[in-house]
Order: sequence, then C-alpha cells, then structure tokens
Amino acid sequence: MLDTLASMERSLRGMEARLVALEEMIREGRARTNHRRSFLNLVFFLRTFEAIQAICWGALSHQLVHLEARAVQRALHHHQPPVEAGAEAAECRQARAFEQLQRKLLQFVTAFEGCTGSAEASQKSSEKAIQLASQFLSSKAWRSTLGASSEFPIGELKGYAA
Repeated sequence: MLDTLASMERSLRGMEARLVALEEMIREGRARTNHRRSFLNLVFFLRTFEAIQAICWGALSHQLVHLEARAVQRALHHHQPPVEAGAEAAECRQARAFEQLQRKLLQFVTAFEGCTGSAEASQKSSEKAIQLASQFLSSKAWRSTLGASSEFPIGELKGYAA
C-alpha cells in the first residue's frame, strides 16, 4: 500500500514538474512548437490524470478503512479465539476483492507513473496512460470488486484526452 502511495506521489510530482517547466519555457519565449503542444496535451490530460489519481486514492482509502476495522476488532476481542477469514470482513463482503485489487493497483499505478512522470513523456505517453487506465478499469479485478453494474465509464475517461 505504501508503494502504491509512493508511486502516486511520484507521478503527481512528475506531472507537476513537467507542467511548471513547460509553462516557464512558454513564458520566457524559449518554447518550440513541440513544447507548446506538449503543454496543451498535458493541460487536456490533467482531468484524466486527476480522475485516475482519485480512483486509486479511493481504492486505497477503502482498504485502509477495512484494515482499521480489523485492527479495532482484534483489539477489542483479543481474548477470543480467532474469527474465520470470511467473517472477519463482515462489514464489507468485498473486502477480499479489494485486497486482490490492491495488488493490481500497484502494477497499474507504477505503469501509469511511467507514462506521466517523465520529462520525455509525449502525447503518445498520454495515449498509453489512457489505454492502461482503460485496461485496468475493465479488468476482472476491478469488476469483481465493484460489480458489473458499477463499471467505470471508460468513454468519459477517453473524452478527457487531447
């Protein structure tokens, strides 16, 4: 979980650094056409980037709630025999699915960071990041966690891209 948070933070810092650097180049008059294009692509991609960060943070937050609930339950009932794994997550029947999603989330966030965090990232990288997000949000791990009825509207995500 900490690795996922660290990757999200690096991605956020990388995106911010790229935006600031490109903005400075434009302001100082040193920007070429490709720099201006990259800046515009990043501005248009920001909504998608923010949505992906929010989705990842939401999944992590949900997992933290379950971990805290388990810790409290164990502290209150430390003298009782251990509870079966299925009953331990009674507050949310999908807690196990979120644990599986956690593993996939780290892989996704790390790959997403590679598309958005580097100074050399281009429009093609933004397209690759959207493709990765689409694959992740259509994955079996995502569907089994949230159910088929709560499938993420991938079309909206693609609409954010430049």
